[in-house]
Amino acid sequence: MRSLIGVRLGLAELTLLFGVGIAAACGGDSDSVFNGSDSDGSAGAGGASGNAGTGGGARDGGGAVTGDSSTGPDARSSCTNSLDCVDDPEGRGVCDASRGQCVECLQLTDCQPNHDCTAYVCVAFVPCKNSLDCPSGMVCNPGLGRCVECASDADCGTERACSNGKCRARCASDNDCTPFGLLCDKAVGHCVRCLRHVDCPADQYCSADECVADVCSPGDSACQGNGTAPCLSDGQGYGAVAPCPTGQTCRASAGRASCVGADGGSGGSGGDGGSSGTGGTGGAVDLMIDDMEDGDQRILPYGSRTGYWHSTNDGTGVQTPAANTTFLPTLISPARGTSALAMHSSGSGFTGWGSAIQVDFNNAASGIGGGIGSPRAYDVSGMSGISFYARGSGTLRVEVRTLATVTLAEGGACATLCNDHHGANLTVGSSWTPVNVSFSGLAQRGFGTPVAFARQSVIGLQFLGLGTSFDLWIDDLRFY
Repeated sequence: MRSLIGVRLGLAELTLLFGVGIAAACGGDSDSVFNGSDSDGSAGAGGASGNAGTGGGARDGGGAVTGDSSTGPDARSSCTNSLDCVDDPEGRGVCDASRGQCVECLQLTDCQPNHDCTAYVCVAFVPCKNSLDCPSGMVCNPGLGRCVECASDADCGTERACSNGKCRARCASDNDCTPFGLLCDKAVGHCVRCLRHVDCPADQYCSADECVADVCSPGDSACQGNGTAPCLSDGQGYGAVAPCPTGQTCRASAGRASCVGADGGSGGSGGDGGSSGTGGTGGAVDLMIDDMEDGDQRILPYGSRTGYWHSTNDGTGVQTPAANTTFLPTLISPARGTSALAMHSSGSGFTGWGSAIQVDFNNAASGIGGGIGSPRAYDVSGMSGISFYARGSGTLRVEVRTLATVTLAEGGACATLCNDHHGANLTVGSSWTPVNVSFSGLAQRGFGTPVAFARQSVIGLQFLGLGTSFDLWIDDLRFY
């Protein structure tokens, strides 16, 4: 069985609580820049020299759903760095260079303690160790380390059920829910905010039965690597990257990205996620590691890149899928835009280092049965980092496994004090959240042999769940 020999608990507390959106765990620090403005959708992207495609139509209410909109994705203060945001009248003091916009936050450290960074806005939460720390009418969810309306159905009485930390009325028909401005999810038998994107206001999308603020505005685009990525028509993230032509560089201003040549001329910013752009060539398929839509455990092959997904844990708890078994994508319900499948693992009862999802970049083994196979090094020197969509609950760290930190038994070169991989801490929640992890910001935790991060000798990634329990979904994993 795969193991992470040498991993220790009792380290500095990781900041990866899956709360709501990209955010902070209670009092933790982030090891790298997490930017909610990347990842791939399956909609057509315009070419690098094409005209920007038009946005999808604005979503109507579609139901009795209400909610305040976020000022995050629609902010229009242009910037090239955070110095340009110092005098922003709305207090958006951080520059999202990928979009050329001032925002309130991009990562945990941009917010005050006990705040989440959700859709570029700092949102307060009440931290807790137990329910005595919570205000009246709330209980502590110890897995999240924060106060919520409910942690289980028992907190809601007999007439209501607990859904994403909120008590919802039980229902058999929309008639049971519409008086509360909600809809009936007949599959689970309780009221929810939304079932589809059209059930939400135009500046929100439906994620895990809730209307959440759009990550971006349809018609906008962002720089991802040296290419442009269009905002999807439902606002939940960005579509496929259209690389800039040779000699041009991606630049963004006020939510619009374009490829700029040495003479100042620019190409198009690519098509909208809901329609096709014109001219140029399509997205950079070599950046996509796995979109999971083929339904198997292997990543998408490209050149020497080949590998598969597998699970591993410390042996003290129960993980699904179990270690040493075939790891297949899981159906997303409801679908995340055009994405129907994602990798999903959950577990509980762990008392050691925890459990993990791993993926190799250069391993020709079949992956069937979850064996180690023969992992080899893969060179990521031309990449800036990885991006993906995530949702879940628990405490998480994303790490890049290299020859220098992986054990000899697992194909690495480490003989002692191993598995102190270079990584960063992360917070996601019940809603799908786009995440960027920059290679330049990775760091070891300090319990193992200190080594420099070598981009030429990367074996793969692991999404490490620490603590007693976790639940993690990963979709559209790619380089940028």
